[in-house]
Amino acid sequence: MSDMEVEEVSFLPGDTILHKKSVYEPTRHQRCQQLICSRTWAIVILILLGMLLVIIASIAAFARPECKVCASTDHCDIKPISTVAPKPEFIATNGKEFPWKNIRLPESILPISYDIFMHPNISTSVFKGRVKIMLDIQHETDFIVFHITDLNITDYSITASGSNVIAREFMEYKKNKQFYILLERSLKTSENVQLEVKFEGQLISKLEGFYKSTYKTKDGEERHIATTHFEPTAARAAFPCFDEPQMKATFRMSIVRDKQHVALFNMPLLSSKPATDNNLVIDEFQLSKRMSTYLVAFVVSDFDHISDTTKNNVTVSVYAPKDMINQAEFALNSAVKILEYYDEFFGVPYPLPKQDLIAIPDFAAGAMENWGLITYRLTALLYDPSSSSLSSKQWVATVVAHELAHQWFGNLVTMEWWDDLWLNEGFASYVEYLGTDVVLPNFRMTDQFIVDDFLVALNLDSLSTSHPIQTEVSNPDQINEIFDKISYNKGSSILKMLREFLGEENFKKGLSSYLTTHKYGNAKTSDLWESLQGVSGSNINVKDVMDTWTLQMGYPLVTIKRSEDSVTLEQDRFLFNPNSDEKPEFISPFDYQWYIPFTYITDKNPSHIQTIWMNKTSVTIEFDKSNRWIKGNVRLNGFYRVDYGDMWHEIIKQLQDNHKTFNVVDRVGLVDDAFMLSRCNKLDARTAIEITKYMENETEYIVWSTVITGQLKFLLSQLRNQESYQYLQKYIKKLISNQIKAVGWNDEGTVLHKFLRTGILDMARQVGHKETIEKGKELFLRWKTEPDSINQNIKSVILRIGIEFGDEDDWNFVWEKSKTTLIPSEKDTLVRALVYTKDVRIINMYLNRALNDTKITDIVLREMSRNPVGQIFAWQFLQEHWQELFKRYGSGSFTMTGIVQSLITTFNTQFYHDQVKNFFDNRDMATATRAVRQSLESITSRIDWMEKNSQLIGDWLKENYS
Repeated sequence: MSDMEVEEVSFLPGDTILHKKSVYEPTRHQRCQQLICSRTWAIVILILLGMLLVIIASIAAFARPECKVCASTDHCDIKPISTVAPKPEFIATNGKEFPWKNIRLPESILPISYDIFMHPNISTSVFKGRVKIMLDIQHETDFIVFHITDLNITDYSITASGSNVIAREFMEYKKNKQFYILLERSLKTSENVQLEVKFEGQLISKLEGFYKSTYKTKDGEERHIATTHFEPTAARAAFPCFDEPQMKATFRMSIVRDKQHVALFNMPLLSSKPATDNNLVIDEFQLSKRMSTYLVAFVVSDFDHISDTTKNNVTVSVYAPKDMINQAEFALNSAVKILEYYDEFFGVPYPLPKQDLIAIPDFAAGAMENWGLITYRLTALLYDPSSSSLSSKQWVATVVAHELAHQWFGNLVTMEWWDDLWLNEGFASYVEYLGTDVVLPNFRMTDQFIVDDFLVALNLDSLSTSHPIQTEVSNPDQINEIFDKISYNKGSSILKMLREFLGEENFKKGLSSYLTTHKYGNAKTSDLWESLQGVSGSNINVKDVMDTWTLQMGYPLVTIKRSEDSVTLEQDRFLFNPNSDEKPEFISPFDYQWYIPFTYITDKNPSHIQTIWMNKTSVTIEFDKSNRWIKGNVRLNGFYRVDYGDMWHEIIKQLQDNHKTFNVVDRVGLVDDAFMLSRCNKLDARTAIEITKYMENETEYIVWSTVITGQLKFLLSQLRNQESYQYLQKYIKKLISNQIKAVGWNDEGTVLHKFLRTGILDMARQVGHKETIEKGKELFLRWKTEPDSINQNIKSVILRIGIEFGDEDDWNFVWEKSKTTLIPSEKDTLVRALVYTKDVRIINMYLNRALNDTKITDIVLREMSRNPVGQIFAWQFLQEHWQELFKRYGSGSFTMTGIVQSLITTFNTQFYHDQVKNFFDNRDMATATRAVRQSLESITSRIDWMEKNSQLIGDWLKENYS
């Protein structure tokens, strides 16, 4: 007999898995009592005892203890577990060694089609389903591996050529989210094979997979919907599947719903019929096109919708809660116009019969491009003309344009693997500006691209902890890490550069060729270069050029060195911390040299743009000695910075004499390059701040936006605890004094002038401009009694002033407003304004409230970094509640990245650097791993700046503005 305590776990009908709790080797003990008897019986007893010992020895020779591997008492050839213990990283849930040890699925089997049946019970938060997957056997195999996450498989079967194939063994490996089935026989390449799996799962508010989302009606009634979010690797949490982008298949969906609900899928509804329960309906949908699992989507809700049709007869619909559907008109009109524009721009018609856009109350990302059923945050889809700002309108148009661009780049043609994610996100991030321009032609989106994409990408790519656009990834956490500004913003920026040197027509022809060649399939970056090369009609080798921008991280700094009759252009990698101790995880295949299309103008002919190629080398060009300056990277079409060396003083003089000699975009580049060069100690910090003095006469929004969100924000953050802070405030007040008068408080002027008004007034608030603060307080008090009394485009500034300089009653008033408004953009403005309180008790109370409200958690934590008082408490709060936040955002979302970077990147002391490092050193950071490393490098850069420049800048400010 064996003493072994076991726990029975029901897995599949008829199966029991034995999980060992404690095991020890059994022994045989024989206890003999000495018998006191007569000599007559002694001999008899000894003979019997001898016979008994022989029998026991025979049993011991044939009997075995229970096998620790197969839990069997039969004869077993498996060695004891103590001698063949598998490596811990490959232990399946049943205690055995998992046979498949690659995070990627085997290539021996590919899915052809899925037939999915789903029954979500929103009331009980449970869903049940069944999936039939037709398989294409690429190579003969006797096992199947597919993906599942947090699903309970209740039954499965495999049929080949109409006959059942018996499974010898099955097991799940949770770390790689894989399920393995070993078959009695091999599957042949000639066989038609079907895998059928029945499963159950939980509908919980986890923001990925198949989950429950909650909202309230105008009457305060709480309602629930069931929705999906799969990108990048969460389809496996909704149904068993082959969850890799290159494993495309068609999908047929059937969904059981309550009669009062509506079900949506990627494709239009085919039929509806009653279920066995009269209160339920089964909706069946049309068969989809071939697509990747991460693009599958389905939603069950009680939403209302509005619809329209494009010129090509595509039905476009916007779905939202009934109380909010009146805010959907702008998104609908935008989607129709943008779809029609993309049909023409890409030269390939939109391939589906319908396009739905739906507002999801709880959503981690801004939106998700599921083919034919795009899901959005409420604020990214709904716009109320009477209550929303122009910036909210632009946000809706931009997100709609971005996701619709994905219907071609990402959906019609999909990257083979996530290391080419930029093919999806870089293109959508670039084309979104073109699409938004169609809807909002007065918003000057091409100019705004420079501030919102180009400069943002340059800053992140200035770190040694950046990564190449094409970067190797394997596990889901690494995949989520690259949903960042490199894949999006740098990707879009190098595409803009490519379009410029190829020419617009060649660029469009190349895109059309790429989409046509690879439609319904997968592609690599090299496939795009091949398509563009085929139509370029030039001697430029597209692949050779672009490989230097996609296969190595970072970007070049072009340094101009002037001699008597020429200038030499030298290239080197730009880094904030060129002497960083950070160990490089990436070695450049090109030794950090690039093919650079260097463009320039001179003071003698500022309208004549000239181009010279720097082919991974330095280059010398003739330069008339009568010229005072040369301006490089004209219109910022190239992804690089320029250092003008001895000519900086001439450029500064030109800006002060007549800044309009330079195009508005070129002024952005000059100011930003100067300041960023000073951050890595290549330019005197005093020279960099001198260049901003001309800003007293600057009237353009995109230049001011660059300076406010870049240079001035950096200086305010760095010098906040220094004596020189008061002089910095005086300097900024002087810079913006003309603009404060020019912008005023009335809602007038062009769109960008209205944006400028918001930026200038908020900067005035930050530096304590008395008149602005007093006017803001006055308007805040009026708003409390007359909600329609203020202009929506400066509402955010007025609310910030009201909260920052108000009392607890003011805070509570705004909080109650945020809870009751049915306008998502207004709620967003209110929630963000509330972080500006100086009351420490309220800050901590707000953080705790936000933690319990998943709709605002990430917004509050990120926004709190803008409050110098709140940032420290938010950082402490993040540490105290790390486990809860990690559970919510850590494994399947890049939300954690945004929270971490916002809260810690602006620290500038060794104390906080060490505190951040010590906190994260022994923690699983999952999707935030790279974000923490980048933040630590940024902190180091800021510490270095403080040591080398704070005194210089302080003295300069004190000398000029004391």
